[in-house]
Amino acid sequence: MTNSGVPMLNEWPFRAGDDVVTFSAQGHWRANDTGMTAAMVLQGLGIGRLATLVGDPLVRQGLLVPVLPGLVDLRPVGVHAITTGGRHRLPKIRACIDYWAQWFAATDGAGAPLQAASASSGQRGRTSKA
Repeated sequence: MTNSGVPMLNEWPFRAGDDVVTFSAQGHWRANDTGMTAAMVLQGLGIGRLATLVGDPLVRQGLLVPVLPGLVDLRPVGVHAITTGGRHRLPKIRACIDYWAQWFAATDGAGAPLQAASASSGQRGRTSKA
């Protein structure tokens, strides 16, 4: 699956030793939003690069499996909100943007809280009960 709305998402970075190699994905199926890309992947039409916000919950539910997980270079991709000028922006739009900004700052981008890993578990985002 490729993204016609954000072509940079078609550049799939992989680690090869100490180097990062980029594969330029080209496919028969294209979508201009992540929801449609996820739907096509879930229908078995191919593989796609999904944001962790969308892909990780689907993996946890057993609906998708990561492809080449040890080789994928998980570099961050920016999220942008484009709106009209401040005077014309509805308060609910500002509230939505504020909510997502706080959510991304408080999580790993896939919904897991950012917490110090427990010394006993060694896993990010998990704490043990004392």
